[in-house]
Amino acid sequence: MSYFGKTILSKNFVIFIFLCYLCSVEGLRNVPSYNSNNVVDVSISKQIPQISPTEVQEAWLDYTWCQGGGLPLLVQLSKKNRQKRTLIPLFAEEILLEDESNIKYFTQDYKLSELGPIWKSEIEPDCHLGTVSFLPNNNNDGTELLWNVTFRTQQRHALWQAVTEQSIDQACNSLVSYLVEPIKYTQTMKLRRRRKG
Repeated sequence: MSYFGKTILSKNFVIFIFLCYLCSVEGLRNVPSYNSNNVVDVSISKQIPQISPTEVQEAWLDYTWCQGGGLPLLVQLSKKNRQKRTLIPLFAEEILLEDESNIKYFTQDYKLSELGPIWKSEIEPDCHLGTVSFLPNNNNDGTELLWNVTFRTQQRHALWQAVTEQSIDQACNSLVSYLVEPIKYTQTMKLRRRRKG
C-alpha cells in the first residue's frame, strides 16, 4: 500500500477512534451545551471543477450514500430499499427523500429515520434533515456542492455541532478526491541494447 493510502487509512482510523470516544458516555459527560435552542446547523460548500452536477450527484449516491464516502463507519444498505441505509457502529438509519431536481440543478434530501442507541438520548426525534445540492458553478464548467444538515439536540449542542461539521466536511473532501482525476507521475526512459562483441 502506498504512503498516501496508509496516511488516509490512519487518519480515518484516528477520526473513528475519536468519534467513538465522543459517543461514549464518559466522553459526552464532560461536554457542555452552549446553544439555548440546541439547533445544529451545518452548511458546507465545495467547488468541483470540470465535472457536471449530474456526474457529481451520481457519484454522491454511489460513493457517499452507498459506500460511506470515506467516513470511519460502515454502511449497510437495506436489501429491500437502496434508499435506506444503516450506519454502523451507530446503528442509526437514514433514508433518502424524493429528490427535487430540475434541468439546471439537483437536490437530494435525506433524514434520520431511526436514531439508534447512541443518538436516542442526544438528538430529538423527527427533526433531522440533510440537503445536498449539486449546482452549476459560476462559469458553468463544474459543480458547486452544497451540503446542509440541521437537527435539534437534547444535550451537548457544541459537541454535535463540531462532530457534524467535521463529518460533513470530511465527506465532501472525500467525494472531491474520489471525483478529481489523480495526479499521475510518468517518467520515460530509453533502454540501450548492449553491443555484443
